[in-house]
Amino acid sequence: MACVDSGLTSNIDEFAFENWGGPAESASFTADTLVSIFGYENTCMPDASGCVMYPAAQQWMDQMNAAIEGGRCEGMATLSQRLLEGRDVAGDLQAGAMSTVDLSRDTEMVGGSIAKWWASQTFDAVRRSTEPTREWSPSRMVNEIVSALQSKKGPTLGLYGADQAHAITPVAVTTDGAGSFIVHVYDNNYPGRILPVNIDANAETWSYDMAAANSGEEAAIWSGGTGTMDLTLMDSREAATSAPWSDESETKGSTTVTVSTGGRSHVGLQIRTDSATVNTDDRSTWADGISVFPFLDGDGNSGVSVVVPKSMGKATVTPVLGASGGTEAVPLVMTVDFPGRGSTQIQADLSDEELATLPEFTFEGDEAGYSFEVDGGGEFDLEYAYGEEEADYDLSGDVTFSVEEGDDNTDLSLRDSDGNEVWQSEFDGEDDDGVYGSVDISYDEDTGTLEESTSEFESYVITDDADGATDETSVDSTDAPDNSSSPESTDPSGGASGDTEAPAGSDMGESTGSGSNTEDTSP
Repeated sequence: MACVDSGLTSNIDEFAFENWGGPAESASFTADTLVSIFGYENTCMPDASGCVMYPAAQQWMDQMNAAIEGGRCEGMATLSQRLLEGRDVAGDLQAGAMSTVDLSRDTEMVGGSIAKWWASQTFDAVRRSTEPTREWSPSRMVNEIVSALQSKKGPTLGLYGADQAHAITPVAVTTDGAGSFIVHVYDNNYPGRILPVNIDANAETWSYDMAAANSGEEAAIWSGGTGTMDLTLMDSREAATSAPWSDESETKGSTTVTVSTGGRSHVGLQIRTDSATVNTDDRSTWADGISVFPFLDGDGNSGVSVVVPKSMGKATVTPVLGASGGTEAVPLVMTVDFPGRGSTQIQADLSDEELATLPEFTFEGDEAGYSFEVDGGGEFDLEYAYGEEEADYDLSGDVTFSVEEGDDNTDLSLRDSDGNEVWQSEFDGEDDDGVYGSVDISYDEDTGTLEESTSEFESYVITDDADGATDETSVDSTDAPDNSSSPESTDPSGGASGDTEAPAGSDMGESTGSGSNTEDTSP
């Protein structure tokens, strides 16, 4: 018996291409992307020739470009729903396209839209509304999916299993009326098919036999219960969002730590406080107060973000990496952002032998100071951004970078393994000479050599399409919908009994779909 059917037709309303990892110029983040999301004034510094991005904005773009290489499932799941519901039009993304299946991932507007909607999982409004849904039981989850499909709220479903995370598109729900449900999904790893996620409302469990991180990987059975699924609605993605580095960010006063490896290695974070030790890979250690957001990229949790509130006091954060599984180095990118106070980003290419030499951040939640330590012989590039200013460090050896914030300025210092200060500067967040650029520091502790220079920031050209979108962005997102307030739904089966049926046009596998809505029998 069908509860609801969105009308998705498999070979029309799905992308013809599969989810993919790795770099792609057409599906990357650009200055245009940031302006379209956060607005020109929050992205580009004033009085510059062209768009010279705030250093923290450039860091965010670099972090997102590294993270999306793990897979683009969240963006594809979201964009396919938007096209199905008419929120976006295929012909506007690619000339001559009549439906989703006509679109090419190499078209700039298509790839850019996938990237933009992939990034929406990091927005304040999305995180605030999606995080509570992880506490829903599978029976509540299926009720909420039915409701969302009926009211065309553009739901996407997140699945978590085996140290992996994947986003798929619900298209229909059927039931046998006795507590067994099938959520029929478009999985962007398998274009041209409709696949079943089985939910047992009596046992409060779910299973998915075709789960995979990215296309081309061997399918596996993922299963779980409460805490291993989440649901995101389109209204939260469309809500205007503040720039993560700005004073308006909802996370102001907290610390946001984001890490990714470009899909080259599994990566997590360990957060140690006086009251808890959280390992993002182990959900049983997740503590109240510290919010964990694995990237829905599909590729073995190749990225994760955490928000640590200042109430946690002193905290130390360290990335935890797996082996690269090959001869190529792992490109580690980690950003520690204090919205409105400064942002630090570390980049390094690590071999398997160097994976044990990882950067460590220690910061005080109630104090305006923190430090970064490199322990060992690794080489790291560290960028500190504050307002219009940036310091770029090329570091080697056992060194400590420290930040102490005052009322009107920030003191930066670099110390060697003996605690000796080898470089110091003071930032007030404002450019002094009208030439936007960074102070570049190179230090090798083995030789004691320190070199200092300056370099100018890049200037970008912003298109009219991106600039025209700023009126709808970069405002307070506190009015965004909150999924956590959704009431408990009633049984979507309507209490009827009978055999489980697939939605119209689906054979639970190699479906072509009919595109017609089935009769709604839910309350």
